[in-house]
Amino acid sequence: MKIRIISCTLLLLNFISLNGQITSINMSLINKERIINDIEAFINCELEKWQKKGKFESTYTYLQRVNAVTRANKIEELTYKKINAIAITIINLSIKEHEYDPDNELYKIEFIGLPPIYINVPVSNNEAHSFDRNIKTINFRNPTYTLTENGFMLLSLDIYNPINHRTYTYNYQNKLIFKKK
Repeated sequence: MKIRIISCTLLLLNFISLNGQITSINMSLINKERIINDIEAFINCELEKWQKKGKFESTYTYLQRVNAVTRANKIEELTYKKINAIAITIINLSIKEHEYDPDNELYKIEFIGLPPIYINVPVSNNEAHSFDRNIKTINFRNPTYTLTENGFMLLSLDIYNPINHRTYTYNYQNKLIFKKK
């Protein structure tokens, strides 16, 4: 990833509705270039601090800490950190629609402004029934995002049903097959 050197002054992204509440925003309404510039500014500012040799840091220790591999890892870490910081301020994880596939025991959940996700919720022990019945009380925890050409996308998410105290985990790498009706 090539990082352009730009000022450490960060542009604050404020996506606020008329009543002052943070809302879910369609990516077509968001200035993607502004978000990318904000990410680059954050990375450059943090890298500048990270790459400085500490007052009591030996040259050997510094070269172990700051090299091409650790720099690339640091850029990746900072990129995801900033993407998530931006995403959680503008994305409201509200379920738009949900659908269940009993043959594969999968829920397809659609959020406003995000691609759908698929999670495994077993039929046994009435888990699927409880999930469906309590869909409005479901809690979303630990979301992680990435930025794609089409906008933000969930990478992972913990979904907690407070009624039966079950947590279901979504991970974009899980290859799940949802059979439409």
